[in-house]
Amino acid sequence: SRLFSARNRINILLYGQEARFYSIGISDATNYYVQFDPDFKVDIPGGYGKYRIGSIGKLADLENKPDIYRRTFSALIGTFLNYYFYPSRSDIYYGGKTGNEFLPLSLKDIFLSASNANLFERFYLFLFATRLGTGKYKNLPFSPDSFRGEYQGYFYHEVYRKEKLSVQILYSNSYKTAGKISEIIEGQGIRVGDISQEKQTDFCKVSEQTTKRFSQTAQALANYFNCSLEQNSTGAYDILFTLGHLEKDWEIGSK
Repeated sequence: SRLFSARNRINILLYGQEARFYSIGISDATNYYVQFDPDFKVDIPGGYGKYRIGSIGKLADLENKPDIYRRTFSALIGTFLNYYFYPSRSDIYYGGKTGNEFLPLSLKDIFLSASNANLFERFYLFLFATRLGTGKYKNLPFSPDSFRGEYQGYFYHEVYRKEKLSVQILYSNSYKTAGKISEIIEGQGIRVGDISQEKQTDFCKVSEQTTKRFSQTAQALANYFNCSLEQNSTGAYDILFTLGHLEKDWEIGSK
């Protein structure tokens, strides 16, 4: 379950008229809340170009790719997004219809929305959310241009910081896309030591030079990006992250 592989923090998106991001601290009880203006234009990973946040649901529905939610908001916040909830019927949302007050996750949000969470995970997420109450979240104002710079480090996972492993990202064509993936990884507390261009296969893989069990850092990368996990020589770095097809899936800009 993603619920228990999240380690120190669970990140949740609720998409709708008030697109909201909840980051729940499991180990440090520090929780964050971000609300998105539907009229903000943002890059949609996958080569779709820029869309209004309020139009992302319609795009995901037309493309039949719910993972667009995960990739887009992961790139916006600069960290892993574990769960996303969205309306079963897509719509286009516009700003100015609601205020900026905190809106807690409700029973309806968790159990009646479409999601990548299974029934077991929905139940535990509801327990997490209702246990917190409304006064235990810190509200982080969102701006597409400055958010990551202002709140870098807020969503770190201590387990990856303690392992202190360095990652080299290998890409074929787009440094911009590799750089965005690097930002997301670093937002988890994983150190990216280098981004290099190298001719590679169409498949993504995470390589670690180990004769024992894989590190939690390597496992997290492989699980989140759905890549193979292999034991290979990694040169000067602890982990090699070969992007392969991820360059298309996470492409920044228009095709």
